[in-house]
Amino acid sequence: MDNSARSQNNSSEGRLYKSSLRYMWPFAIMGYVASGFLIYQGCKGLKMYPAEIGDPFRYISGYVPICLAALVILCITWLFFKNSGRRIGLTKKYFLYRTFRNSKMKKIPWDRLSINAPDESKSALFRTAYITDGTTSMLIERCFFPEFDEMCENIQELTKAARGRN
Repeated sequence: MDNSARSQNNSSEGRLYKSSLRYMWPFAIMGYVASGFLIYQGCKGLKMYPAEIGDPFRYISGYVPICLAALVILCITWLFFKNSGRRIGLTKKYFLYRTFRNSKMKKIPWDRLSINAPDESKSALFRTAYITDGTTSMLIERCFFPEFDEMCENIQELTKAARGRN
């Protein structure tokens, strides 16, 4: 099935957008490599200075780089797990979203929804759209959704159409 037939099929029933991590792999690889280098430097610093009581150089040259590396690794891993199962669905009546894997899809009627989307002319990787219904809110990042511009445009059209009906 080609893309035009798939988009026509999805537009009559609704559309589901899935998060993708392909733009983040280069950053993750660079972060893991930098963490490996920090761990190496930390272990080298621990071996260079003898273990004496109250020696600040051992802590500064050894434990600080290892802790920074652990922090970088945890942040990158958390970022991947947080965004691996995100889904956004657009139907004629509801905006559907799932924040993480194995959670239920939440429904918001279109007339209660508002979106603050960035301008399409800016081609930055880290553009975000802010969506809220007054009680719950969410950020949609371009780096995790490959069809970000199309999705924001569809959300804006559906919210304007829902407000025009009421």
